[in-house]
Amino acid sequence: MESFENLHPWETRDARIIRFRKPFSEKYTLTVDTDILAGNFPIQTKTQIRWALRVINVDNLGQAEIELITIENRLVETNNPNLQDIAALSQAFGRMYSEIHVKLNSKGKVLEILNLPAILGKWEETKAEMQKIEKDVPAMVDVVKLNDEIFATPDKVKLAIENNEFFTLYFHLICGQELPLDDLKRKNRNMFNSADVDWRFDARGAQSWVSDVHVTDVAISGQPAETLGLIWVNEAYSAFQMVDFTQLNPRLSETGQYRFQTETGKLLKAVLTKKEVANPDYIRGEMTYKLKADGEIKDETQKITA
Repeated sequence: MESFENLHPWETRDARIIRFRKPFSEKYTLTVDTDILAGNFPIQTKTQIRWALRVINVDNLGQAEIELITIENRLVETNNPNLQDIAALSQAFGRMYSEIHVKLNSKGKVLEILNLPAILGKWEETKAEMQKIEKDVPAMVDVVKLNDEIFATPDKVKLAIENNEFFTLYFHLICGQELPLDDLKRKNRNMFNSADVDWRFDARGAQSWVSDVHVTDVAISGQPAETLGLIWVNEAYSAFQMVDFTQLNPRLSETGQYRFQTETGKLLKAVLTKKEVANPDYIRGEMTYKLKADGEIKDETQKITA
């Protein structure tokens, strides 16, 4: 395997950057396995989302026009039947993003929403449906208000698209960045969405030939940039009233393995695992995201292990 550090002198700096390079079409399947223990409430779920991605054109800087269609979004397994209703509500509000046509920079940030009127139209339809049940479900008023604020400006819609599962996993931290990365800083919420965490990530890339296809493999690892002290613990786990915060020792990590087709920049396969353990018997969580390209599934199972 050829690492980026050993590239030939004639290979340019651009070869170290993961980005779209040529138009292509591909279908993807994302499987998310969640295992969370929040006090006395264990949550185990498996969800699956299918997308059709079309990269329409790409310029020399890696800016691309893409179209993303959601084919399917379903809760496959759960240990709590009540989560079915939550999943159904989430899918109802997610229909605004079932068809996305945008221009992106090389890092996967949205430069322009090309089908903004269609997205706003779907929101108006969804809002009208939800307002019909506000008398029976008072909490729906706040949910509709929150989404109304999101769809008030194009910039907020751009942010919402970038937070779509496809975008957060496909582009993650590495697209548009020159590898290797030693000290990439990001601020994200913890797994329980209760506190901000300053993260430090590093990423390493290597290139090789697999069945006559030139691929780029990228390994990512991340951890909190600083020790999570008692103030952070109090903020993150204040909902757990019966816990002695001084006895908690939060350990957070994120690891990922990505494989790209070097020539096109197409993602072939990705596995990303997030973990948070404050107390293994009371507060812990693990989420595993597995994204696969349909065209590569049969061959990829023999090349790399998830």
